[in-house]
Amino acid sequence: MTSAEIQKHLEASILSVRKDVHRSQLKDEATFNEDLGFDSMGLVALASEMERRFGRSLPLAQWLESRRNQALSLGSLIHFLEDAFK
Repeated sequence: MTSAEIQKHLEASILSVRKDVHRSQLKDEATFNEDLGFDSMGLVALASEMERRFGRSLPLAQWLESRRNQALSLGSLIHFLEDAFK
C-alpha cells in the first residue's frame, strides 16, 4: 500500500469519526488530542474505523506505545503504518 493510499484511508477514517474536523486540519503535524480533538474513546473509535477501511487488524497499540512521551501526530501514524504495510 502506498503512502498516498494510507493517507487517504486515514483521512477518510478521521473525517468519518470526527464530523467537526475539516480536511484542511489534516496536516502531518496535527496532533490527535490537541488539534483534532480526539480523546481516548475517540481513538478507539478511530482504530475501529481504520481497521474496517484497511480491511485488516492494525498494530495501533504498538504505535501508541512507541509515542508514549511524544505527540500523537497524523504524520507519525502515517509513517508507522507505512512501515507496518511493508
